[in-house]
Amino acid sequence: MKLTGAGVLYILKEKFDLYTNALPTILSFPFTNTTVKDLTVINKELLQKNINEFITSNTIPPTNLIIVIGDNAASIDEQAPFDHVISKKITTQQSEHIFTTNPDLYTIVKEAFEIHGFAIEFVLPGIVFSNTISQQETLTFENATTIFQEALTMQQYNLLTKPEGFKIPGEDEIAALEKKAQRKRDVMRLYAYINVFGVMIIAVVVIWNTMYRTPSQDYRGKAATNQTPTPSQWSEAKQITITISDPYSSTRAQQAKNLLAKYHFQSITIADKVVSTQTKTIIIFSPKVSPTTRTAVLKEMQTLLPTIATRESSTAAFDIIIMLGK
Repeated sequence: MKLTGAGVLYILKEKFDLYTNALPTILSFPFTNTTVKDLTVINKELLQKNINEFITSNTIPPTNLIIVIGDNAASIDEQAPFDHVISKKITTQQSEHIFTTNPDLYTIVKEAFEIHGFAIEFVLPGIVFSNTISQQETLTFENATTIFQEALTMQQYNLLTKPEGFKIPGEDEIAALEKKAQRKRDVMRLYAYINVFGVMIIAVVVIWNTMYRTPSQDYRGKAATNQTPTPSQWSEAKQITITISDPYSSTRAQQAKNLLAKYHFQSITIADKVVSTQTKTIIIFSPKVSPTTRTAVLKEMQTLLPTIATRESSTAAFDIIIMLGK
């Protein structure tokens, strides 16, 4: 599934602010002393539960999100007070900084939103945009707009990857990155046109086949279907982890798990039942999952719910995430 919206989630020491272009205002989620204290996660399960309620009670539709870490949720040029840290060297023309923060906090927030269908490919230090943004104690519409405009040129600062160090690009580098991004968008647009044309051809073939096929042609089609590989032929299954969530029925989640059991995946877990406004069934695949396995999983899930949307994420916690809808 391609998400068309965009949003910014701005993490601070005592809260996070959320803006998406599907909402009329910026929302705030305060951390409580029972969940997060001094940027250390005290109770992961309760924090995830509170975020679930925040998303559902505000009816926030899934979108693409950029997570930005404010200065007061990190340590700049100081020893970090966290047990678990991630540090990045950030070099500008004027100075050099060591950015350090607690990855546990933004990882839990990220996973809680992904369960609801959000796509998160970026976690960025606020300081790479400017002090004007990173030192703000709240997210503004103007700052969100700046982050949207500049995020594509900040990929090398993404905390979800592990580069050797950071270097703020100069104007020439930014222009080159923007030109490269435009070329990529042009290529994707061309692929879209080709796909539309291909779908039209397939539709004509299907209509013709439906109207004019003979019994012998029908038989050959069934014979070809019977040549589908058996589950034992998917050796990669032993490397694949799956989670299944169903806000409407725990029985269906177990049925889905039973359907996939024959493939002998590394693990299949059923997520805790949460309240959700999600109506579509969504399957999120890691890039490492092969087309054969994707087809097999999709075919099995269509026996429960025939209409399914799929998308890909390289940062999800599981190789395959199945979110059952109504």
